[in-house]
Amino acid sequence: MMIKITWDFDYPTRLQGNADAHDIFANEQGVPTIVDLNDYVKKPEECCEDYITDVLTTEHGWLIETWHVTERKWKPFVKKCNVDLIYKDDVKVEVIMDLDLNESVDNQICDRFGEEKLKRWSWVESELAETLKRVEIT
Repeated sequence: MMIKITWDFDYPTRLQGNADAHDIFANEQGVPTIVDLNDYVKKPEECCEDYITDVLTTEHGWLIETWHVTERKWKPFVKKCNVDLIYKDDVKVEVIMDLDLNESVDNQICDRFGEEKLKRWSWVESELAETLKRVEIT
């Protein structure tokens, strides 16, 4: 579930009167204006609005003025990724899979391999993994 957030900012003087002040300031602060609630809570459609607001405020450190559900604004961005899985019985598995980086990666991994069976997982884009292998750390 995608939402558009309007944060409760006090804009610096240089941005006052600018129609894009909110988005400019949010970008400068590293605060998202559109988020996938699946990255913050499980089953967001079952959560109350106050709970979602509290979770986002706690995560990003700003109060929220308003938020509303919005339609997805971007196309899938699928990349080959190296995924390391550690199952609850301590079996370790390495796989390469296509992940849509515009969707919740954790949900894609859990849906594919069964969250109830996994202890931990991590992932990195395959291109980046190859680059990291070539970098020598001294």
